[in-house]
Amino acid sequence: MASLRQIQKIWAYYAIPAAIALSGCSSPTSDDRTSWSVTYSIPLINETFSCVELMAGDSSASVQLDHDSMRLGDTLYYSLTDTFDQTHVHHLVTIPETLLCTQTGIPVIRNLKPLQLSFPVPEYAAPGNELPETVGFTVRESAFVNEIDSVVFDTCSGPVMVDIENRSSGTIFSAISGTVFSTNTPLARLDTIYNLRPGETIRRELDVRGKHMGPGTRTELDIDIAGGSLYNPGSELVVTLDINGTTLSEASLMDSILQRTFKFDVPVPFGEPGFKVWYVDIANLELPFRIKNGTPVGLSVTAGVDHLWDMAYCRSNNLNNFDDLENGALDSGAYKGNEALSIDLPLKEAAENAEYRPCALELSNVRLFGRWDSQYGCSMASLALECRLGHSGKYVAITKETSFGLELCNARICFSRIAGCYMEQKKIEGNQELIRVSPDNLSSVFPQIRGRLKLDHTDVTLNMHYLFPAGTAFDEMSYMSIFSQAGGRYQGDTVSWSFPNIRRDSSFCTGFNLKNLINTFPDSLGYKVDCFFAPQKAIVFDHGTLICDTNRASIEIKTRAVMNVYLYAVWAVEDTIKMVIEQGSEGFALTGAQVRAIKNKYLSANLDIENHTSLTGYLFFAAFTGPRPGPSSGNDSLIIQDLARVQNAGDIVLLSAPEGISLPSRGSCSDNTIKITEKDMNTFTSSDSFFYRLELIFPPSPVAVLSDTDYIQITGSISLEGTQMTSDIF
Repeated sequence: MASLRQIQKIWAYYAIPAAIALSGCSSPTSDDRTSWSVTYSIPLINETFSCVELMAGDSSASVQLDHDSMRLGDTLYYSLTDTFDQTHVHHLVTIPETLLCTQTGIPVIRNLKPLQLSFPVPEYAAPGNELPETVGFTVRESAFVNEIDSVVFDTCSGPVMVDIENRSSGTIFSAISGTVFSTNTPLARLDTIYNLRPGETIRRELDVRGKHMGPGTRTELDIDIAGGSLYNPGSELVVTLDINGTTLSEASLMDSILQRTFKFDVPVPFGEPGFKVWYVDIANLELPFRIKNGTPVGLSVTAGVDHLWDMAYCRSNNLNNFDDLENGALDSGAYKGNEALSIDLPLKEAAENAEYRPCALELSNVRLFGRWDSQYGCSMASLALECRLGHSGKYVAITKETSFGLELCNARICFSRIAGCYMEQKKIEGNQELIRVSPDNLSSVFPQIRGRLKLDHTDVTLNMHYLFPAGTAFDEMSYMSIFSQAGGRYQGDTVSWSFPNIRRDSSFCTGFNLKNLINTFPDSLGYKVDCFFAPQKAIVFDHGTLICDTNRASIEIKTRAVMNVYLYAVWAVEDTIKMVIEQGSEGFALTGAQVRAIKNKYLSANLDIENHTSLTGYLFFAAFTGPRPGPSSGNDSLIIQDLARVQNAGDIVLLSAPEGISLPSRGSCSDNTIKITEKDMNTFTSSDSFFYRLELIFPPSPVAVLSDTDYIQITGSISLEGTQMTSDIF
């Protein structure tokens, strides 16, 4: 990039010493005092600093930018295209692996014929006459139910119902009271009944909670007949005791009068927390469980699942949630909730240490509607089991502690479709990947210059393609990506976008700008695609999206994305850049005597600067004889630090002004000369070598101060000038 002026200077550096040497070989005149002016020059520097070298702050960096990847003469341009596949797997529905329940039941007396006792009225007068006064009598009746050996009523049992009927045409019972005894121990007392008229029946309750009833049970009544009553022979008082519905804590009785029902209503969570299941289509389900009969009689077991309907019927009638069930006219024949299981456990399995008997609830081609449980924040299904005592017509001993057990085992399930929505926004994280951005032709110096590349603007497009089966659909799905990584650290924030109405093979394209997220040119882009399901938005997972194992259904969301990234960067100087050049040079081709013979001599450093950038800054220069100084430390200029030490050593120093040499404006040149006169050159007697140091200092500048084709050209030489006498040579 050197100009014609530069070429001319380079020619002069080498041509002048040759001319001087030739002139020194010409014949002297007869006048010994003849003198002439001499100039000896040696080149020091002829360097062109590109924008990359200036930004790297290292003169050793030598990089040629590949302009195929740049906007020529403007800023760095970089593009990449990357295709990646993402698969998100998320557990959605899980049947609990083990559920152990043990339930006890209270025996209830059912189907027992009420006990009826008759108490005849004694004869007190001639038939058809009125009794002159009130008369009283006591009657006793002993009776017991054949089906009952003995029972102890539960402390929570209901009462025994007593009906007292006056079967006479004219007798009025003015007062009736009584007591039920069991082996001479009062079992229950009857509240007094007043003025029981002919043909009238009055009901009373006997509190039998915690009482024992067995053989020897009798009923005693104290009866008063009111005076003036019309007495008829054959009058009787009938007392009926009904103990149906009473519950027992223990009993020895005929099993035919018992009813004992074990009911299990087991809530089974089958949706993940936060996911409201509208329905699940079950291709087939086998739910093994084991039941244990600890009762002394056989059991008849039936099982069902609430809200279970025929799948084909629901699909053809668009039954997709509870509202559809409640608002539609449904065919009860399509309900499958009561067809899950029916099994009998005969008496031979009713042993105290009976093992659990394996059973299985099997379903296929059914649709299960979920029930949202706000307390647990998930959907529930209800597994209902009902176990009834078998009747063999034998006496049995039974207590309320007699238990029935249920153990739910690992389910084997295959879902064909799941529909629902998330109640709150749901995030499913993807894996993080990195894409290297550093251009290959800048790889050696890119870490140094990356921090000085600022994004001017970016164009990023992302095309998402969804690889779902036909039945899978989303009302809305959002994605979020982290896009910036520089120097091993994430920069900026994130960018997010969303897509509506996602169906099979649907493709969406979106564009965005990274400049708001990152400032510096990244060495890599990190993308992390997270799936966000919007709240209260319908989601349908088809069988191709679902992964079913033994007791769990997971969703598999597959996407393919093509990302095109275009980065347009500008050069910027946000902090001070310092470039240091240190180099040695051969001295003048003169002996010490020849140097001493030159009169009125002086040294000068000639620096020509061509600035083809918009950078502003300063150039500091120092040249001296003697050994090369060691490195300095601190934040001050190296020139200033070395000056005192060099001068103290007695070396000759050519030094720019303390404020340095200002760089010319863009497109301009400047010629700069630094001189040292003879009186300051007393120690300069030899020219074996020179050493020089050049510093370029660029203070912070606005963005876009450099273009890719910008450069700074520096040409420099050292000259020894003075007067030469012929008498000093010959």
